[in-house]
Amino acid sequence: MSFSVFAKIVGEKGDQEIKIPIACSVQRMLNLTSEAFDIPLESFKILHNGRPIKSDGVALADEGVKPDAKLQILVSEKVSYDSLNAFEQFVWNSTTGDTKKKQFAVLRLRKIMDKFVNRCSLDDLQRILTDGRETSSSSSSSKKLTEVRIAEILDQRVLAVN
Repeated sequence: MSFSVFAKIVGEKGDQEIKIPIACSVQRMLNLTSEAFDIPLESFKILHNGRPIKSDGVALADEGVKPDAKLQILVSEKVSYDSLNAFEQFVWNSTTGDTKKKQFAVLRLRKIMDKFVNRCSLDDLQRILTDGRETSSSSSSSKKLTEVRIAEILDQRVLAVN
């Protein structure tokens, strides 16, 4: 069985319904919220009745969260333009609105890219990184696929499409 809570990002319009199991832990709810809003897990806090919900392994019932509760999501990660890679800068510049909306767009992009990379197999990533060219097993094993390198190549490919 499950019940619904309604979450809203502070400063945004409209609630979003999130279905959670009855005996749900706070950490599980944070994960579900991260998926529902497409924002990285470490970039937000959830408020219930004006107090932050702590994610130290307790059940939601211990925090006083009941069915149909209203939760607020406070985006706590600040993104500066200077720290962005080329693709994130493209998204920042393409987003209309104030700085807060631009930061939120970049955080969503990071979450979506993270989901994409996590769904790819190592073979998929190698095809993306080598334009589909076959590589010998010795060269592919010596080539490290670091997060930075994957991000650089994905940035170049997406910018080339746009």
